[in-house]
Amino acid sequence: MKNYSLIFLLAILSSCASIKRHNEQRASCIPPEQLKEDVDYAYAKLKQMHPQLYWYIPKQELERKFDSLKQTLNEPLTPLQFYFKLQPVIAGIREGHLSLRIPRKKFTKKEIKKFEHQKGLFSRFQYYVDGDRMYIVQNPDSIENIKPGTEILSINQVPVSDYIKKYRGLISSDGIILLSSLIFKGPFFYFLYRGKRTYQPGNTYHSL
Repeated sequence: MKNYSLIFLLAILSSCASIKRHNEQRASCIPPEQLKEDVDYAYAKLKQMHPQLYWYIPKQELERKFDSLKQTLNEPLTPLQFYFKLQPVIAGIREGHLSLRIPRKKFTKKEIKKFEHQKGLFSRFQYYVDGDRMYIVQNPDSIENIKPGTEILSINQVPVSDYIKKYRGLISSDGIILLSSLIFKGPFFYFLYRGKRTYQPGNTYHSL
């Protein structure tokens, strides 16, 4: 029994150490030369593993995108900053199932336990995006009696149109699809927003 308890304790300590290393790596900056090597590695893997890489984008255009990206990598970046550089190139391949995984912060079991009885606001709606405007189409929990059709104007005092312009280029889709009108499920948009606190007094909306 003592041996079992010791193994269990070591497993917990190992897990905590792994989470700590992950979060430290997530916050650390990667040198430009290594970033460029990562770009080359990503493109090489795509050419090796994707059966129809140039189905929707000419080879010359994709190579130009990767070369242009490498020319912008002149300073160290965190993994998250690098994601915002590389993902638009990946999305430009126009393959709906091809995308990068955003580097998220990991939480310990103790931290997760604090969130067990909390619900994020952003993830509890479903949204419709039309151009640079965003509307709520579903509010299952009837939060603050916000009605379907309500337009979200700003988040944390930042116009919603700014977020849409920033994130639209990150979305992978099949073929030539115009991303002017989209329905976002709450968790997806919350995921892009990286789990920040999304409901503050500065949020504004109006009902149609």
